[in-house]
Amino acid sequence: MNVTPTATCRACHTEMELDKFYIDRSRANGRSSMCQECSKRVANERYRAKNPGATVRGPNGPNDGRSTTPDGKRAGNRAAAAKRRAAAKAGKAPQPIRPCAQCASAFQPTGSRNLYCTKTCATRARSTRYVSGNCIDCSIPFTKTTTHGYETTRCKPCQRAVAAVKRIETLTQRRIANGLHDTTTTRQPHRNSDRKRALHFGVDYEHINRTKVYERDQWTCGICAEPIDPDCAYPSMDSASLDHIIPISRGGPHRYTNVQAAHLGCNIAKADRVDEPIAV
Repeated sequence: MNVTPTATCRACHTEMELDKFYIDRSRANGRSSMCQECSKRVANERYRAKNPGATVRGPNGPNDGRSTTPDGKRAGNRAAAAKRRAAAKAGKAPQPIRPCAQCASAFQPTGSRNLYCTKTCATRARSTRYVSGNCIDCSIPFTKTTTHGYETTRCKPCQRAVAAVKRIETLTQRRIANGLHDTTTTRQPHRNSDRKRALHFGVDYEHINRTKVYERDQWTCGICAEPIDPDCAYPSMDSASLDHIIPISRGGPHRYTNVQAAHLGCNIAKADRVDEPIAV
């Protein structure tokens, strides 16, 4: 025979089923000591004691258990929001008529940050557009992208070169600030990285004297065919660097027959692409 568990409310002293009590894990039976109706009544009495100007409707009202003002309106957030809107509207000057940032037609903005006359213009302005143009650094034609009114001005290789320059300058300044950078040396860091990369990719390796390569190529960049200044020191983008004609990551060996002199900026912009070497 199944017996339904019951409990007695300590407020009204009525014995009823456990479903009539709120859950309370801290008690032995897992239920609160007062029934749900008594819990609501006690909570409303405590609220009236703390807020004398507010009234609480009964459990059958439209705002069951929620505070209201004496005239029956909801108190709290709605009243405060109405006051803020009224104060802002009273002291707010109308915005001057301005042209739409997309279609250039005059309109009355509702706020200082309203730049477009309609949602259609706003959507068109935020969409990405593709136009043809020339890179401001290398003057090579490329496809520009325009998003949110901002237009790209450099091609991808030049973007990588500029990012590399900023990264090197930031690291150099950080090392100088920490006292870890020797400003008197012009040696490129990680000279042994070529040997490690050759072993990693499983290609042939031989020790290469960079000065011999530069003199062999007559201090001429094998990528842009422009002369290299021997007095220009690392980390300048015009300094000399060793470029692999076929990159090591693509199976090219680290040998004299596969290397050429190149500007550091040209070498970074080339990345791991396989370009035809320029005869010098």
